[in-house]
Order: sequence, then C-alpha cells, then structure tokens
Amino acid sequence: MLTYSAYKFLHIVFVFVFLTSASVALFSEGGRSRGFTIVSHGAGLLIFFSGLATLYYAGEFKFPFWVVMKFVLWLGLMAYSAVAVKRLRNWRVTAYLGFILLSSAVVYFAVHKPL
Repeated sequence: MLTYSAYKFLHIVFVFVFLTSASVALFSEGGRSRGFTIVSHGAGLLIFFSGLATLYYAGEFKFPFWVVMKFVLWLGLMAYSAVAVKRLRNWRVTAYLGFILLSSAVVYFAVHKPL
C-alpha cells in the first residue's frame, strides 16, 4: 500500500492529466480528440480512487460537506468535458473558460474546506 503523501501526489497528478487531456481533446481537430477523451475519463476515475484513498489515510471515515461538493463538482466537470468536446466545438474558448471556472470551484473546496 502507498502512503498518504503518495496518494495525495497521485491525486494531484491525475487532476493535471484530466484537465490537460480534456483541454487537448477540446482544441484538437477531427478524430484526434477520441484518444484524449479516453485518457481524460480514465484519469477522472483515478481521481476518485486516489481522492478516496487520501481521505482514508487522513483518517476521514465520513464525508464532510467539502468532500461531497468536490465529488459533485468533479462529476459535473467530467460530464461537462464530454459534452464540450462533442457539442461545443464552435465555442471552444468559452467551453475552456467553463473548465477553468469549475476546476477553480473544486480547488476552493479543497483548500478552504468550508463547513
């Protein structure tokens, strides 16, 4: 088993992989976005696993409000990325700003841990 700091590091790495691959999929032309979309969804699944493992090793056996909000926002961001890559090709920059806003909300809940 890995340590708390290793799971936390992996969680952050998977977040970067998800955001990067979803952004590349959004801005790629033609059929080249499919591979990056698959990578972003795989990274999204690994974000959840590493986040839950980090909580377990931190001693959080219940889910506080900020964890539930991060979970909801991540699910929203993953769904939004799939829709943006498939349907919002004409508004790529606006869709990318949506990525930034949703991921900033996730970071707010991770850093400040309200309630």
